[in-house]
Amino acid sequence: MALGFGGLLCTVVLLLSCTTLFSTSIVFRDSENWIQIQKAPEAQNRYSHWFLGLTSNGRGPALSLNVSTRGLEALLGEVELTSPLLPALQFRGTLSLYGPAELLLQIHSVRIFDNWNNGWTEGEAEGFGTILFRREYLRWWGTLRDRLGIGKVRSGEVRYFDHYYRGEEGTRRVQARIQRLLTNITQGMEKPSIERIDCDMEETPGLYLSLVSLTRINQQLETKDLLFLPSEN
Repeated sequence: MALGFGGLLCTVVLLLSCTTLFSTSIVFRDSENWIQIQKAPEAQNRYSHWFLGLTSNGRGPALSLNVSTRGLEALLGEVELTSPLLPALQFRGTLSLYGPAELLLQIHSVRIFDNWNNGWTEGEAEGFGTILFRREYLRWWGTLRDRLGIGKVRSGEVRYFDHYYRGEEGTRRVQARIQRLLTNITQGMEKPSIERIDCDMEETPGLYLSLVSLTRINQQLETKDLLFLPSEN
């Protein structure tokens, strides 16, 4: 016996509810585990395609339900780009449709957080970088178009022992610390200083490692395309 339109609609609602209840956050990682991409925390709604209307000949209802849970297009919208080599940095950007079987990730900000025995450094800065993803059959490949990078610090906070620096002073100190680390890293590549490296590693271990690794990651992404595969988070 036919369910009728009302029964069909109830079935659709039930299917969508089950999908929401049992879905898990999908993370896309490149096959060499340099970077990973996932939905931004406040934007966890699953990107899905579903259509309920008439058949092309107009004779009755047609249902097309295709909840995208394994394709990179499931992450369309605000995403985070992270890496096990970037413990103090979380890049954020927008993943959008770009062309036939292509998606474009444009980074617009980066969150900074690093702590150590006697304090922490936290802030948000302008972020840069563009990655083009193209689908070949059922696989997604990523190509770096613009390097990942950090720009001007928009807001920041530093705790150093019992001193807290917030507002303009905190922002200035976070900016100064990043610039100092970048300078020391650049100079260290030319003329390593064990004393300087030890100081950076003690005060900002995660941030120092992240800024060193960021150069390596950019170099890897520039030299070859990376295959991105989904995994359950």
